[in-house]
Amino acid sequence: MLKEEVEKMDGLPPGYRPNFGVCLVNSDNQVFVASRLNVPGAWQMPQGAIEDDEEPKLAAIKKLREETGVASAEIIAEVPNWLTYDFPPAVKAKVNRLWGGEWHGQAQKWFLMRLTKDNDSEINLANGEADTEFAEWKWASPEEVIEQAVDYKRPQYEEVMKTFEPYLNGSDISAKCKSTKW
Repeated sequence: MLKEEVEKMDGLPPGYRPNFGVCLVNSDNQVFVASRLNVPGAWQMPQGAIEDDEEPKLAAIKKLREETGVASAEIIAEVPNWLTYDFPPAVKAKVNRLWGGEWHGQAQKWFLMRLTKDNDSEINLANGEADTEFAEWKWASPEEVIEQAVDYKRPQYEEVMKTFEPYLNGSDISAKCKSTKW
């Protein structure tokens, strides 16, 4: 293994699929969340797999653009360590079949990114760069993000928001939904 590969995955817990997470915020410090097509009502922040040859930060930037259309964002903070969550048994069986592995769950490197354009014009969930994963999206307060997360991700989302709290300044603005259905 190359030295760079060791550094990229330094501290990765064994048995966990390497992944990234993006906490994307706008100028009001609201957080971008999207509802998954395959799990209606499951709101989440963007996340994705890190390939063997990818650096987590670059994977996050690339896949944020592919999944949401957002290219005008900058990384302003990073959770210093890998955060993990375990899959519930039914999810574990399904994803291990799909991904061809035996994963306990996912280990994620989280990045706080801020939109550098002060509008929503770049957000496009069906931009053709990747298979569409999300049905709709909205801006939400950090508290709403935690409340609307699936149960097994909630503790990790709490840790992410706690880490990034100094950058978020506690916005109490309620969610503005940007559904493609309405």
